[in-house]
Amino acid sequence: MFKVTLSVFLIGHFLGDFYLQTNKLADSKEKSFKDLLVHSFIYLFSIALIVITILGFSFLKWAILVSLIHFFVDLFKFYLSKNNKIKRKRKKFLYILDQLIHIITILIVTVRINYMKQLSTQTYFRVFQTF
Repeated sequence: MFKVTLSVFLIGHFLGDFYLQTNKLADSKEKSFKDLLVHSFIYLFSIALIVITILGFSFLKWAILVSLIHFFVDLFKFYLSKNNKIKRKRKKFLYILDQLIHIITILIVTVRINYMKQLSTQTYFRVFQTF
């Protein structure tokens, strides 16, 4: 279950952050808050759609959580870019750090989902062992 959940969230991430995002939007989201919101809604839509389709509606809250964290990470990057706090040499580093944060977020959420599923399964079996 862990591998499937992780794979689904990563596919949703790559769809929303790369495949469904044009080069123009990728550049403009660092300069325009409106474009950042557009990117965030595209990201939410893509990750929610794939999560609901493969894992079901019960995982929607996790897709929304990942999307919100994604938005706040990108918002921080937006403010750094808008205030010219990023030098050209550091843009590649910031890009890699940005993606690492997104992937670590997905990994943490997936571990949490897996842990909660194990707890509910253990509780389910404990109830039936008492009979």
